[in-house]
Amino acid sequence: TILGTDLVKNEKTAKSYTIYNIQITEDVKSWVITRRYKQFLSLHDSLKATFGNGEVPKRFPRRRFMKNMSPHEIDKRHQKLQAWLNAVLNSPKLLEHPKVKHFLIIDMQEVDFRPILARNNEKTQIKIQPDVENMGYLFKLSRGAWRRRWFVLRHGILYKYEKPTSKHPFGHYLL
Repeated sequence: TILGTDLVKNEKTAKSYTIYNIQITEDVKSWVITRRYKQFLSLHDSLKATFGNGEVPKRFPRRRFMKNMSPHEIDKRHQKLQAWLNAVLNSPKLLEHPKVKHFLIIDMQEVDFRPILARNNEKTQIKIQPDVENMGYLFKLSRGAWRRRWFVLRHGILYKYEKPTSKHPFGHYLL
């Protein structure tokens, strides 16, 4: 499960980047790893080099150099990465690849995926659950006038943004 994203600021360069918090669960064992987009991209490129375009899931999110830190862009990329990673993890051939195993480990501990592959039931499969449930424009009545606002629904909280390119919400509603 990709639990969510965090914005990290490099204090030396003053540049920000997004990290993705990913929870891996197998039976009763669970661990959390953090990965950057460039680590996802490196995995994608390695898998393409090994297996070609036929086996590797398509629709990997493109790298964007401008306006990629807005919540709208982060949420779109998050959803696409979830779909891509879910497809990788549901392919036994890709799941056994050393680069995928390395991507999913924490503190260099080896993870044995054979029990996951041997049991094919809902309880033991690795699943990616969406962090963002929905997003889009809604109209809100404010001081007698309807105002168009960008909203993101995440974990039962509706976050309100001025526009899709805004970096921070200016309000939220518990649902």
